[in-house]
Amino acid sequence: SSTVEHPDLFNAVSIDKDGHLAAPMFKGQSLKDGELCLTFENLLTKSPFVPLVRKVLAKVEAAYGRPVDIEFAWDDNKLHILQCRSLSTRREMEKVVIPENIPPERILFTTHVGLSNSIVPDLEYIVYVDPRAYDGLKTYEEKMKIASVVNLLNKDLSEKRFALLGPGRWGSNDINLGVRVSYANINKAKLLMEIAFARDGYTPEVSYGTHFFQDLVEADIVIVPLFPDDPGAIFNESFLINSQNVLKDVVPEAEDCEQVVRVIHVPSVCNGDSLQVYLDSLNRKGTGFFGPKEEGK
Repeated sequence: SSTVEHPDLFNAVSIDKDGHLAAPMFKGQSLKDGELCLTFENLLTKSPFVPLVRKVLAKVEAAYGRPVDIEFAWDDNKLHILQCRSLSTRREMEKVVIPENIPPERILFTTHVGLSNSIVPDLEYIVYVDPRAYDGLKTYEEKMKIASVVNLLNKDLSEKRFALLGPGRWGSNDINLGVRVSYANINKAKLLMEIAFARDGYTPEVSYGTHFFQDLVEADIVIVPLFPDDPGAIFNESFLINSQNVLKDVVPEAEDCEQVVRVIHVPSVCNGDSLQVYLDSLNRKGTGFFGPKEEGK
Protein backbone atom coordinates (compact mmCIF):
# COMPACT_ATOMS: atom_id res chain seq x y z
CA SER A 1 0.00 0.00 0.00
CA SER A 2 1.16 3.55 -0.68
CA THR A 3 -0.30 4.92 2.54
CA VAL A 4 -0.13 4.01 6.19
CA GLU A 5 -3.07 1.65 6.59
CA HIS A 6 -2.90 1.45 10.37
CA PRO A 7 -2.75 4.91 11.94
CA ASP A 8 -0.35 3.86 14.70
CA LEU A 9 2.27 2.84 12.13
CA PHE A 10 2.82 6.58 11.87
CA ASN A 11 4.15 6.37 15.43
CA ALA A 12 6.23 3.24 14.87
CA VAL A 13 8.22 3.54 11.65
CA SER A 14 10.81 5.69 9.94
CA ILE A 15 11.71 5.58 6.25
CA ASP A 16 15.25 4.80 5.12
CA LYS A 17 15.76 6.47 1.74
CA ASP A 18 19.24 6.58 0.22
CA GLY A 19 20.85 6.22 3.63
CA HIS A 20 18.77 8.96 5.23
CA LEU A 21 16.39 7.89 8.00
CA ALA A 22 13.34 10.07 8.69
CA ALA A 23 9.99 9.58 10.40
CA PRO A 24 6.79 10.16 8.37
CA MET A 25 5.68 13.79 8.35
CA PHE A 26 1.94 12.99 8.30
CA LYS A 27 -0.29 9.92 8.60
CA GLY A 28 -1.19 9.68 4.92
CA GLN A 29 2.39 9.85 3.71
CA SER A 30 3.48 7.31 1.09
CA LEU A 31 5.76 4.53 2.32
CA LYS A 32 6.86 3.38 -1.14
CA ASP A 33 9.96 5.52 -1.39
CA GLY A 34 12.23 3.62 0.99
CA GLU A 35 12.72 0.79 3.46
CA LEU A 36 10.69 0.89 6.66
CA CYS A 37 12.51 0.70 10.00
CA LEU A 38 11.04 0.51 13.49
CA THR A 39 12.24 3.58 15.41
CA PHE A 40 9.11 4.81 17.25
CA GLU A 41 10.38 8.35 16.67
CA ASN A 42 6.93 9.88 16.22
CA LEU A 43 5.63 8.02 19.27
CA LEU A 44 8.38 9.60 21.36
CA THR A 45 8.27 13.08 19.84
CA LYS A 46 4.77 13.68 18.42
CA SER A 47 2.43 11.95 20.87
CA PRO A 48 1.59 12.30 24.58
CA PHE A 49 3.28 8.93 25.23
CA VAL A 50 6.45 10.11 27.02
CA PRO A 51 4.89 12.59 29.47
CA LEU A 52 2.03 10.18 30.18
CA VAL A 53 4.33 7.23 30.89
CA ARG A 54 6.53 9.44 33.06
CA LYS A 55 3.48 10.49 35.08
CA VAL A 56 2.16 6.92 35.40
CA LEU A 57 5.55 5.52 36.45
CA ALA A 58 5.96 8.22 39.09
CA LYS A 59 2.55 7.41 40.60
CA VAL A 60 3.06 3.64 40.55
CA GLU A 61 6.58 3.95 41.95
CA ALA A 62 5.20 6.05 44.80
CA ALA A 63 2.57 3.38 45.52
CA TYR A 64 5.09 0.50 45.42
CA GLY A 65 7.79 2.42 47.25
CA ARG A 66 10.39 1.42 44.65
CA PRO A 67 10.98 1.56 40.87
CA VAL A 68 8.69 -0.64 38.78
CA ASP A 69 8.78 -2.61 35.55
CA ILE A 70 5.67 -2.36 33.36
CA GLU A 71 4.37 -4.04 30.24
CA PHE A 72 2.01 -1.87 28.24
CA ALA A 73 0.11 -1.39 25.00
CA TRP A 74 -0.45 1.92 23.20
CA ASP A 75 -3.53 2.44 21.07
CA ASP A 76 -5.13 5.63 19.80
CA ASN A 77 -3.25 7.81 22.29
CA LYS A 78 -4.34 5.59 25.17
CA LEU A 79 -1.93 3.77 27.49
CA HIS A 80 -3.01 0.31 28.64
CA ILE A 81 -1.03 -1.21 31.55
CA LEU A 82 -0.80 -4.97 31.02
CA GLN A 83 1.51 -5.91 33.88
CA CYS A 84 3.33 -4.13 36.67
CA ARG A 85 5.88 -5.42 39.16
CA SER A 86 8.47 -3.93 41.47
CA LEU A 87 11.93 -3.69 39.96
CA SER A 88 14.56 -5.40 42.07
CA THR A 89 18.30 -4.99 41.93
CA ARG A 90 20.78 -7.67 42.78
CA ARG A 91 22.38 -7.43 46.20
CA GLU A 92 25.97 -7.21 45.08
CA MET A 93 29.04 -7.04 47.26
CA GLU A 94 31.06 -3.83 47.27
CA LYS A 95 34.31 -5.63 46.63
CA VAL A 96 35.28 -9.18 45.74
CA VAL A 97 38.86 -10.34 46.16
CA ILE A 98 39.60 -13.48 44.16
CA PRO A 99 42.02 -15.80 45.98
CA GLU A 100 45.50 -15.81 44.48
CA ASN A 101 47.74 -18.70 43.49
CA ILE A 102 44.94 -21.19 42.91
CA PRO A 103 46.55 -24.38 41.55
CA PRO A 104 45.58 -24.75 37.86
CA GLU A 105 44.23 -28.25 38.43
CA ARG A 106 41.73 -26.82 40.96
CA ILE A 107 40.20 -24.34 38.50
CA LEU A 108 36.94 -25.26 36.76
CA PHE A 109 36.52 -22.02 34.79
CA THR A 110 37.63 -18.43 34.38
CA THR A 111 35.67 -15.74 32.56
CA HIS A 112 35.76 -11.98 32.08
CA VAL A 113 32.40 -10.95 30.58
CA GLY A 114 28.95 -10.15 31.97
CA LEU A 115 29.95 -10.40 35.61
CA SER A 116 28.29 -9.24 38.81
CA ASN A 117 30.16 -8.60 42.05
CA SER A 118 29.33 -11.85 43.80
CA ILE A 119 30.62 -14.83 45.72
CA VAL A 120 28.73 -18.11 45.38
CA PRO A 121 30.31 -20.44 47.94
CA ASP A 122 30.07 -24.12 48.76
CA LEU A 123 28.33 -25.53 45.70
CA GLU A 124 27.92 -29.23 46.44
CA TYR A 125 26.52 -30.36 43.09
CA ILE A 126 27.16 -29.41 39.48
CA VAL A 127 24.46 -30.18 36.91
CA TYR A 128 26.08 -30.05 33.48
CA VAL A 129 24.06 -30.20 30.27
CA ASP A 130 26.82 -30.95 27.76
CA PRO A 131 26.37 -28.33 24.98
CA ARG A 132 27.86 -30.52 22.26
CA ALA A 133 25.86 -33.59 23.28
CA TYR A 134 22.69 -31.51 23.49
CA ASP A 135 23.39 -30.03 20.06
CA GLY A 136 23.75 -33.57 18.72
CA LEU A 137 20.21 -34.55 19.69
CA LYS A 138 18.18 -34.88 16.51
CA THR A 139 14.55 -34.53 17.55
CA TYR A 140 12.37 -32.04 19.33
CA GLU A 141 11.24 -34.76 21.73
CA GLU A 142 14.82 -35.63 22.73
CA LYS A 143 15.64 -32.01 23.53
CA MET A 144 12.41 -31.48 25.45
CA LYS A 145 13.21 -34.57 27.52
CA ILE A 146 16.41 -32.84 28.65
CA ALA A 147 14.27 -29.93 29.85
CA SER A 148 12.14 -32.41 31.81
CA VAL A 149 15.24 -33.92 33.42
CA VAL A 150 16.48 -30.46 34.44
CA ASN A 151 13.09 -29.84 36.05
CA LEU A 152 13.31 -33.10 38.01
CA LEU A 153 16.84 -32.29 39.17
CA ASN A 154 15.70 -28.84 40.25
CA LYS A 155 13.12 -30.51 42.50
CA ASP A 156 15.31 -33.32 43.81
CA LEU A 157 18.27 -31.04 44.56
CA SER A 158 16.12 -28.23 45.95
CA GLU A 159 17.62 -28.60 49.44
CA LYS A 160 21.19 -28.70 48.10
CA ARG A 161 23.49 -25.98 46.82
CA PHE A 162 23.97 -26.63 43.12
CA ALA A 163 25.19 -24.93 39.96
CA LEU A 164 23.40 -25.43 36.64
CA LEU A 165 25.64 -25.28 33.57
CA GLY A 166 24.35 -25.61 30.03
CA PRO A 167 24.29 -24.44 26.44
CA GLY A 168 23.56 -20.95 25.20
CA ARG A 169 20.26 -19.54 26.28
CA TRP A 170 18.40 -21.04 29.22
CA GLY A 171 14.67 -20.63 28.64
CA SER A 172 14.84 -19.93 24.91
CA ASN A 173 11.77 -20.84 22.85
CA ASP A 174 14.21 -22.04 20.19
CA ILE A 175 15.31 -25.43 21.52
CA ASN A 176 18.37 -25.30 19.28
CA LEU A 177 19.71 -22.26 21.16
CA GLY A 178 19.21 -23.59 24.68
CA VAL A 179 17.20 -25.81 26.97
CA ARG A 180 13.55 -24.74 26.97
CA VAL A 181 12.85 -24.39 30.67
CA SER A 182 10.70 -22.01 32.67
CA TYR A 183 11.88 -20.15 35.74
CA ALA A 184 10.14 -22.73 37.95
CA ASN A 185 12.33 -25.44 36.37
CA ILE A 186 15.63 -23.85 37.47
CA ASN A 187 14.70 -21.69 40.46
CA LYS A 188 16.54 -23.76 43.09
CA ALA A 189 19.96 -23.35 41.48
CA LYS A 190 22.40 -20.97 43.14
CA LEU A 191 24.32 -20.31 39.94
CA LEU A 192 23.21 -20.45 36.31
CA MET A 193 25.90 -20.66 33.64
CA GLU A 194 25.33 -20.15 29.92
CA ILE A 195 28.09 -21.72 27.81
CA ALA A 196 28.73 -20.72 24.20
CA PHE A 197 31.27 -22.77 22.25
CA ALA A 198 32.41 -21.38 18.91
CA ARG A 199 30.98 -23.34 15.99
CA ASP A 200 31.03 -22.98 12.22
CA GLY A 201 33.26 -19.93 12.51
CA TYR A 202 31.12 -17.93 14.93
CA THR A 203 30.24 -17.85 18.62
CA PRO A 204 26.51 -17.93 19.47
CA GLU A 205 25.10 -15.24 21.72
CA VAL A 206 24.04 -16.04 25.26
CA SER A 207 20.98 -14.50 26.89
CA TYR A 208 22.51 -13.46 30.23
CA GLY A 209 19.38 -14.92 31.79
CA THR A 210 17.10 -12.41 30.06
CA HIS A 211 14.27 -14.93 29.58
CA PHE A 212 13.60 -14.72 33.32
CA PHE A 213 16.11 -12.09 34.41
CA GLN A 214 13.88 -10.30 36.91
CA ASP A 215 12.96 -13.56 38.64
CA LEU A 216 16.63 -14.51 38.87
CA VAL A 217 17.52 -11.14 40.37
CA GLU A 218 14.78 -11.38 42.98
CA ALA A 219 15.86 -14.92 43.92
CA ASP A 220 19.54 -13.85 44.00
CA ILE A 221 20.53 -16.52 41.47
CA VAL A 222 23.84 -15.51 39.91
CA ILE A 223 24.24 -15.60 36.11
CA VAL A 224 27.62 -16.43 34.57
CA PRO A 225 28.22 -16.37 30.80
CA LEU A 226 31.16 -18.45 29.58
CA PHE A 227 32.82 -18.36 26.17
CA PRO A 228 35.36 -21.22 26.40
CA ASP A 229 37.07 -20.30 23.12
CA ASP A 230 37.79 -16.70 24.17
CA PRO A 231 41.47 -15.83 24.74
CA GLY A 232 42.21 -16.05 28.44
CA ALA A 233 39.16 -18.14 29.29
CA ILE A 234 39.60 -21.48 31.04
CA PHE A 235 37.04 -24.26 31.02
CA ASN A 236 38.03 -27.59 32.55
CA GLU A 237 35.41 -29.56 30.68
CA SER A 238 37.36 -32.78 31.15
CA PHE A 239 36.53 -32.63 34.87
CA LEU A 240 32.82 -32.51 34.05
CA ILE A 241 33.05 -35.28 31.45
CA ASN A 242 35.31 -37.65 33.38
CA SER A 243 33.97 -37.28 36.93
CA GLN A 244 31.46 -39.82 38.20
CA ASN A 245 27.96 -39.05 36.92
CA VAL A 246 25.37 -39.60 39.67
CA LEU A 247 22.36 -38.65 37.54
CA LYS A 248 20.71 -42.05 37.87
CA ASP A 249 21.17 -41.96 41.66
CA VAL A 250 19.36 -38.62 41.89
CA VAL A 251 16.76 -39.18 39.14
CA PRO A 252 16.64 -42.92 38.30
CA GLU A 253 14.17 -42.44 35.44
CA ALA A 254 16.67 -40.18 33.63
CA GLU A 255 19.37 -42.84 33.23
CA ASP A 256 19.03 -42.83 29.44
CA CYS A 257 20.05 -39.14 29.39
CA GLU A 258 23.46 -39.72 30.99
CA GLN A 259 25.35 -38.83 27.80
CA VAL A 260 23.82 -35.34 27.82
CA VAL A 261 23.13 -34.53 31.47
CA ARG A 262 25.86 -35.04 34.03
CA VAL A 263 25.40 -34.61 37.78
CA ILE A 264 28.58 -34.38 39.83
CA HIS A 265 28.71 -34.54 43.61
CA VAL A 266 31.76 -32.33 44.02
CA PRO A 267 32.90 -33.39 47.54
CA SER A 268 32.93 -37.04 46.46
CA VAL A 269 35.43 -36.40 43.66
CA CYS A 270 37.37 -33.49 45.20
CA ASN A 271 38.38 -34.86 48.60
CA GLY A 272 35.55 -33.12 50.41
CA ASP A 273 35.97 -29.75 48.68
CA SER A 274 33.15 -27.79 47.05
CA LEU A 275 32.91 -25.47 44.06
CA GLN A 276 33.66 -21.86 45.04
CA VAL A 277 32.76 -19.07 42.60
CA TYR A 278 34.20 -15.56 42.86
CA LEU A 279 33.08 -12.83 40.44
CA ASP A 280 34.82 -9.45 40.39
CA SER A 281 33.06 -7.07 38.00
CA LEU A 282 35.42 -4.18 38.75
CA ASN A 283 38.45 -6.05 37.42
CA ARG A 284 36.42 -8.17 34.97
CA LYS A 285 37.54 -11.46 36.45
CA GLY A 286 35.53 -14.49 37.42
CA THR A 287 36.79 -17.83 38.71
CA GLY A 288 35.24 -21.10 39.76
CA PHE A 289 37.57 -23.39 41.68
CA PHE A 290 37.47 -26.34 44.07
CA GLY A 291 38.27 -25.47 47.66
CA PRO A 292 37.32 -26.12 51.29
CA LYS A 293 33.89 -25.19 52.53
CA GLU A 294 33.70 -21.50 53.40
CA GLU A 295 31.63 -21.34 56.55
CA GLY A 296 29.87 -18.04 57.12
CA LYS A 297 30.06 -16.83 53.52
